[in-house]
Amino acid sequence: ARSHHGRLGLRIAVSVVILAVTCGLLWQQTRELGSERMYQTASDLEDHTNMAGAEDAFRRSVRLNDLNGRAHFGLSRVLYSRSSFPQALEEVLKGEQTYTDSHQEVLRGRILDQMGRNSEALAAYRHALWLDPTLTSVQEDIDRLNKSR
Repeated sequence: ARSHHGRLGLRIAVSVVILAVTCGLLWQQTRELGSERMYQTASDLEDHTNMAGAEDAFRRSVRLNDLNGRAHFGLSRVLYSRSSFPQALEEVLKGEQTYTDSHQEVLRGRILDQMGRNSEALAAYRHALWLDPTLTSVQEDIDRLNKSR
């Protein structure tokens, strides 16, 4: 009888652990889906030039899932459009940790350019061009920065 109770206790403990892990995974999945839904809302607001609403929605998306690089990139776009360059740079750098896009690199270059950090801007522009050689405006930015050296 004693070993039966021990096995029963072990089965209950294992079941509780499995339930806890499952609940944790479901909670994380729910947050990721919520973050993606909020990202879509923010993108729509940005497309309709509601920058205050877009900023709020991008921030909510990031709060739900800090690893959503697209949400960080979106937030950096909005902050850049509002001339909040240090905050925009912080967000674009967070976005780069989990999301790679040539336009994100262009934005990083433009932010750094606005902040007067020309050599870093030049490196970002070159990286963007390496990711997408069809970005003709980036070549113009590179030429402009090279002339100012």
